[in-house]
Amino acid sequence: MQEQLKIDFPMPEGYGCPQEPEPLFWVREIRLLSKWGADGTDEIRRISLGLGLNVVWSPPREVTDNEDQRISGHASGKTTFCRMLRYVLGDDKIGTEDFRSSVTHKHPNGWIVAEVRLCNETWSVARPFTMWSASKGFAIKNVKLDEFLVLEQKKRSYEDFVSAIESASRKIVPFDTLPDGSHIGLWEYFPWFTRDQEMQFSRLYAWREIDNTSLKQNQKSFVMRSVYNPMAVEEIELTARRDEITGKIDQLEKARGGFEWASKENQAWMTGMPDLSGLDLGNVLFVEGKAAQLEEERRVLDATPIEESDALKKLHDNLAEAELDFEDAMYAQTRRVQITNAEVLKLNELERAANQELTPKQEDIPESQVRVAARFYPGRRYCSVPLDFAKENHCDLAARYAEKMKSNDEERVAAKVIVQQKAQLSLAEQKQKVANLKALILRGQKDVEESRNRFLGAKSVYESARTRLYAQISARRDAILKALMAIERYKEGEQKLTDTITAIEKAKEERKKVQGQLTALRKGSETSVGISDYYFHVVRFIFGRKVLGEIVDDRDVLATRCTYNDSPCQSAAIDAALNVAFDLTVLVMGIQGISKHPRFLVHDGPRVADLSKAIYNRYFEFAEDLERRAKGRPNFQYIITTTEPPPERFVAEPYLRLKLDASRPEDRFLKCNL
Repeated sequence: MQEQLKIDFPMPEGYGCPQEPEPLFWVREIRLLSKWGADGTDEIRRISLGLGLNVVWSPPREVTDNEDQRISGHASGKTTFCRMLRYVLGDDKIGTEDFRSSVTHKHPNGWIVAEVRLCNETWSVARPFTMWSASKGFAIKNVKLDEFLVLEQKKRSYEDFVSAIESASRKIVPFDTLPDGSHIGLWEYFPWFTRDQEMQFSRLYAWREIDNTSLKQNQKSFVMRSVYNPMAVEEIELTARRDEITGKIDQLEKARGGFEWASKENQAWMTGMPDLSGLDLGNVLFVEGKAAQLEEERRVLDATPIEESDALKKLHDNLAEAELDFEDAMYAQTRRVQITNAEVLKLNELERAANQELTPKQEDIPESQVRVAARFYPGRRYCSVPLDFAKENHCDLAARYAEKMKSNDEERVAAKVIVQQKAQLSLAEQKQKVANLKALILRGQKDVEESRNRFLGAKSVYESARTRLYAQISARRDAILKALMAIERYKEGEQKLTDTITAIEKAKEERKKVQGQLTALRKGSETSVGISDYYFHVVRFIFGRKVLGEIVDDRDVLATRCTYNDSPCQSAAIDAALNVAFDLTVLVMGIQGISKHPRFLVHDGPRVADLSKAIYNRYFEFAEDLERRAKGRPNFQYIITTTEPPPERFVAEPYLRLKLDASRPEDRFLKCNL
């Protein structure tokens, strides 16, 4: 190779990365099958790929105006090759629905199988043409393709391979959440490493014709920056972390001011309480001791019934004594009334006896009763039947006692008089006794009223005293509770203030640490070679030594531009070439272990518009020089498809991997017209 083709990088020493002898992932072989089988009869095509530069060429045929077609270099399947390559690696977002339907229609039982190297391990993977989903297919590790195709135990789910490659992608982008909280995964930025031809490489962020990624331009910028300059992303993250801590400190300082104001308010409030006035609030032991004292006083108040207070005990004794006197007076009065009522009854009996004759008149007794009574022998020595009537009816008693009763009439009359005199005397005595008892009742009623008044007075005094004492105890309990609440609120406020001050000091220490990391990172960045230095030399190699390339990075937007003789150069072709140079620059940095590029890159037809052949050829020569620098052990895979013939040495082994032709169906990628 001529000397002028060498890339004058600022770090020519140790160009390769010995820790990474292979790309993170790359494809060693692809086979297209019309149906599953290992005998080769159903094999549509077999493509062997290698490390370094891989060329897929569909040459344009030299034609004249009289020939039937002029499309032999186009529509041959170069883009289909790229799409199927992405598909077998796990990318489902390939082509349009029409494209997928055409492939399925032509090969309904078709399979794509590939031998993939992932993290220095071999994977054999297979996906059917009819299932455009990462959940369908087979994969197995550490098995070659020939063995893979004949295995009876097929193999494990294709999801195992997808999980493995997604896990490995953490080496490219070590986070799954962007600063704005959006999710980021391999399949969101995988299109960057496998750009579509349809986008004509016109914009740095235009990766696919059908951009199914959810990433916005600023998010793509962040991802690309994180790949080519992890330190820049780390700087962004450290800066964001520092700013976050600063914001946290500002919030804590505001909270601290609020807690300090609340502390002063609490102290003023506590000073106005009799229980807490004069208390040294700055002494924690004094405050705790006062709280314990008040708690004990409240405990005693709660545990002691109000009736057990000394003052109420004495009043309660007086009340009990007055109540007993009242009950005694009531009982005595009740007994008097009972006795008097009994004596009144006796008096009434005596009065009735005095007002009635001892024996009723004969005519007062009904004759029917007398006749009935006379028929029976009396059960006693006398009866109430008149003697004359008894004689007329032949009464045995009347006959037996007639003479005797006649002889005693005078005696009975005299006795009757005596009895009447005694009755009159008893009646007078009874009247006097009743009068005396009624007098006693009147005096007893007075005693009852007096004792009742004494009882009601004692009760009123007791209840009033109990009410006053209850109010006093309640007020004291409330005062204690208020004081305890004030102490607790003061303690909580002081604790919050202390915690806030501690948090502020801790946050300041953390911010100081982050700032130190940020300063060290920036200091290291100043002495390291960045993407602009590499891009400068890549652009010089592709465009010429007097063309100066530059990457504009304003954090949210990445842009490429170049100048010649201090004049900006801009056209669709130049913009596309600058974007290709950007991809190659990040690839080179990945080769040297500076960037996180997987060192797997696919460019589908990168010659666009009216780009000169001289500039276009430099893409191939650039990759060739990378291989030369690696001394036969390149740790990258660069696949480029082209219609425009590259320099002759690149359309032969070892660079040419697949040659296609659209003029005949059997020379197209799937050996048919889609």
